[in-house]
Amino acid sequence: MFKKIIDNHQNSFIFLNDKKEVIYVNKIIKQKFSNYKENITLLLGEYLQCENLINEDDYCQKTEKCKTCLLSNKINKIINEKKIEKTFLKGTEIRCNSKMGHLKFECSLEIYYLDGNVVLEIFDWLETSKHFNFLSEIINKSHDLIYFKNDKFQYKYVNSAFLKFFNLSEESILNNTDDLFFSKDILDNFKKTDLLALENGETSELERFGGKIFRVFKEKIETLGGIGILSISKDVTNEIINKKQSEIDILSGLSNRRKYIEKFEDCFKEKLDNFYLIALDIDSLRNINNTYGHIKGDEIIRFIGNTLSSCSPLNFYRIGGDEFIGIIKKDSLQEINELCQDISKKLEASLIKPKPSLSIGIQKLDYSISMKENYELADKKLYISKKIKF
Repeated sequence: MFKKIIDNHQNSFIFLNDKKEVIYVNKIIKQKFSNYKENITLLLGEYLQCENLINEDDYCQKTEKCKTCLLSNKINKIINEKKIEKTFLKGTEIRCNSKMGHLKFECSLEIYYLDGNVVLEIFDWLETSKHFNFLSEIINKSHDLIYFKNDKFQYKYVNSAFLKFFNLSEESILNNTDDLFFSKDILDNFKKTDLLALENGETSELERFGGKIFRVFKEKIETLGGIGILSISKDVTNEIINKKQSEIDILSGLSNRRKYIEKFEDCFKEKLDNFYLIALDIDSLRNINNTYGHIKGDEIIRFIGNTLSSCSPLNFYRIGGDEFIGIIKKDSLQEINELCQDISKKLEASLIKPKPSLSIGIQKLDYSISMKENYELADKKLYISKKIKF
């Protein structure tokens, strides 16, 4: 009679003996799990086909996760103490295989000792894997490359975009590490940022792989299964290219005013030592345009851009029609003067006619005054040199 009542009860019941072997389950459990057979004893983890057994390829009660499993420890305590009072566990997650395949359940349950058996009375089943599958479906539609690794750096989840980009299958990569799939440069980068995420909690860096540039965000995540790494890589190749193009002056090939201001602000923000402003102005460019035409003027601007770039790459900027500026780090004013002399010599040696020349003003960055005042001092020295020439 008692068995009949339990068998048809709306709650789920699992009875265990002192060895944690399943000796009885009611109809609801039988509907969810296919492993229970009369006269065959299975440990609870084996009966549920616990995910930990599959992941670690070991026996129930022998895996590393078994030692920290809340449910397992509560059952052990009840067996040892023969505790009749009910122990209530809310929001317990059970990861297992069922008739419907790999599933995750969240449930509330009571555990107690009854007539020499441990009773698990389970209610409020919530099949969280349905929510997971829905979320997984959404993530698989993302163009971002997304994966989750455990603390042993084994892949536990990868989305479709990741598999497609690296031409991998889910079966080949899950439960394996990067060593099996990637070249040394990618492998080293992945390992470095994975370790940084575990050590610092999160990391965000630009990484290059597969001919693309990605902004990679990694975060340490604590799950019921342990610590892991969530990684989301967004393709920013076009964004980076467009940004670089927006910072280049097309005619001279040098960086433009926007990039100059960014560099100037960085110097002031960091109070960088031994930086100099070099203001440069093409002599008589207006007359050259009026006499020889703008095509000749453009040719001179291109030549001066190439000359400045060859003398000090990435340190000169075109900020106006005939105006250029450099932000240069040197140990002394003498070294700056030598650089300016080198520029003048290259212009003097050019075969372009009319021969181009520059007026130059130099100002060592002084952080006790403003950016504007530093620029005005360099500009003032430039026009003093121009007056001497003309």
